[in-house]
Amino acid sequence: MLEGSRLTCSVTLFHTVASAQVVEDSVPGKVSGETTKTKTVAVKAGERVLVNLTTASHDPAVFPDSEKVKLDRPLESYVHYGWAPHACVGKDSSQIIMTSIFKAVVRLKNIKRVSGPRGVLKSFPASAWNGQADGSGSRVYMTPDQSSYSEMPTTMRIKYEL
Repeated sequence: MLEGSRLTCSVTLFHTVASAQVVEDSVPGKVSGETTKTKTVAVKAGERVLVNLTTASHDPAVFPDSEKVKLDRPLESYVHYGWAPHACVGKDSSQIIMTSIFKAVVRLKNIKRVSGPRGVLKSFPASAWNGQADGSGSRVYMTPDQSSYSEMPTTMRIKYEL
């Protein structure tokens, strides 16, 4: 479950900078051989920054073969639930729930997407904003009634045999 979340999550956290520093904001290429986009950003103590855990979860320095599923990665390397005071309060519950749902779904017979628009996951890349590198990998999803956006996918419907 952690590898699936790491590869597809869209998680960002606000963080207050503790000390002035220069940060290299990099976005690894998503396609083999694609160039990593980088830029240098100076941040001051007290400024708030948006930490993109999607990009961090694809960092080849932390995740060798970062675009491959590897079930033997160290548990402490998974940062998409946050860390320290920014850790997700529901991390343990979330992991139990995701594992339970995954087990239930893979047991379904002849599972497939429903035909037509209801079988399509409606998502698109999050827009770049001032201070964020273009192509960060973050995605947003339409809510089922398509009236707003969500960080969680909710629109794709499936069918299966009983």
